[in-house]
Amino acid sequence: MPAAPPPVTRSITLAEGMSVKDLADKLEVRPKDVLAKLLNKRLMMTINQTLDTDTASMIAREFGAEVE
Repeated sequence: MPAAPPPVTRSITLAEGMSVKDLADKLEVRPKDVLAKLLNKRLMMTINQTLDTDTASMIAREFGAEVE
């Protein structure tokens, strides 16, 4: 059974063509933590690759952030 996502503690706004590093900065987490979450979902990415909105939203939610 998957763990429940953490409670929403903040809200972020996603930009089109946001990179892994940009998302990490908005979430106030280390880029390697975001990369680890992506890797758990079998997504091999680098810090400079851009994320699609759905993926970025899913990762943000796992860090307890609501996406606008």
